[in-house]
Amino acid sequence: MTKKGEIISRRIEREGRKSVSQPEQTYPSAKPGVHTGWKHPGGKLLACGAESLTDAELLAILLGTGMKGKPAETLASEILSRYGTLEQAILHLSSAVGRFKGIGKVKSVRLAAIKELLQRLFPDVYLRESLGTPSPPLFEVAPLKPPPSTETAIQGDKKLFFQANHITIIHDDFLTTDAIKENSVDLIVTSPPYNVDIKYNSYDDKMPYEIYLEFTQKWIERAYQLAKEDGRFCLNIPLDKNKGGQQSVFADIVSIAKKMGWKYHSAIVWNEQNISRRTAWGSWLSATAPFVIAPVEMIVILYKKKWRKTSGSRMSDISKNEFMDWTNGVWSFSGESKKKVGHPAPFPVELPKRCIKLFTFVGDTVLDPFLGSGSTLIACALTHRAGIGVEIDKNYCEIAKQRLVKETRITQLTSPHAELRDSTAGKHEKII
Repeated sequence: MTKKGEIISRRIEREGRKSVSQPEQTYPSAKPGVHTGWKHPGGKLLACGAESLTDAELLAILLGTGMKGKPAETLASEILSRYGTLEQAILHLSSAVGRFKGIGKVKSVRLAAIKELLQRLFPDVYLRESLGTPSPPLFEVAPLKPPPSTETAIQGDKKLFFQANHITIIHDDFLTTDAIKENSVDLIVTSPPYNVDIKYNSYDDKMPYEIYLEFTQKWIERAYQLAKEDGRFCLNIPLDKNKGGQQSVFADIVSIAKKMGWKYHSAIVWNEQNISRRTAWGSWLSATAPFVIAPVEMIVILYKKKWRKTSGSRMSDISKNEFMDWTNGVWSFSGESKKKVGHPAPFPVELPKRCIKLFTFVGDTVLDPFLGSGSTLIACALTHRAGIGVEIDKNYCEIAKQRLVKETRITQLTSPHAELRDSTAGKHEKII
């Protein structure tokens, strides 16, 4: 817990639970995430300048649950112990947040973070914004059936590397794998190799451009075969590339996808914000041959036969603010750290999470043909989708598994192969 959080917790204990059941928040500054003062109805200042207040600490304060240095995950049992049900806790939370005064976007930013934290703490339900009733609770707790097992899309078990409930990692080459049934996938989300000489363990990322486009055609055609009739495809690729010669990567790959049968819907510009500093300028301060480099990537939105989605649970878990923000065709968020993840070209969980919530229903099946460090499956686990990832490199399969364990608290079958072959197996082992 931060020092400011400790101060808040101590003063909350001294004032009693009632003092924070009706907090009033003031925000002289409009900076998102900056807390400038907590007051109880009597006006006594509980804390000020709490810029480092975490969402877990904020949630604990609003619900009258002291953190006392405990990890955020322990909030779940404390919330249920104090309020009985998640619904009752949300009613209390709604009353507290409803007394925030004039904080505009700051309130929206914090509520989105609190919703995501609650969803992590209570993975067996999903939360959606309340609509259309007077003084509604902030969120409705919607009934949630477990996502369908990936067995509905998986055939055979020879290449299974990891399987846990509705999440599956397949250690195989996507071009040749027969582990996934055709016409079984609702959404494909992936970021394929860019052919810019990234040092992967098991892939040559520096091939002639014509060979790269042939490879691209093969895997995009295979993806088309696996998608449902109303299946969708979110493809993260560069706009263009200069390394090894200027090439119109986005235009060329979209043309290939359309040739393979995919229909074009739209494109999203991803402003990654952390593109490394430029070192190649071409002709410096001269019109002779300057380089023009766009510091963005693209997300192409394609579909197989029909854009209108008719299959699936019909349950959406996207909030009003998320929908309004994400249907804007420019997304701005940072990329992922190579060093932190241990993969030469990871993409952030935020990217597949947005695509999944925007283009699928709860319980749909999502596929990543180039799983890499596992970001897409993490997003699937956090949003109650069935997820399948294919990865040719065993080391990257292991990285993806460990990230799933750490970031989603997922449980693994003791032995995926034996479990599927032997009906007498069936015991599960916690690996966290």
